[in-house]
Amino acid sequence: MITAGQTASKLVEYAAKHRLVFEENGCKGCDLCVWVCPKNILKLDLDRVNAKGYNPVVCDNIDDCTACGMCAKICPDSVIMVERDAK
Repeated sequence: MITAGQTASKLVEYAAKHRLVFEENGCKGCDLCVWVCPKNILKLDLDRVNAKGYNPVVCDNIDDCTACGMCAKICPDSVIMVERDAK
């Protein structure tokens, strides 16, 4: 769940059958979610930096997402939210 303190940060949402929400300005670009994604749909955006000066994670193809939640589980800063069957 996104708290009131998080709403000031830039939220980036990808939606298809499932929904991924990234709190972009909280991302430290650690790359853990990229490595754990079984579908290889996450990557660091090397062309942009967030408010903290890090390259944020982006989703290449939300249609391939299975909403396994591994990215959210491994994120040390809890900046990823996964919702299954978001229609």
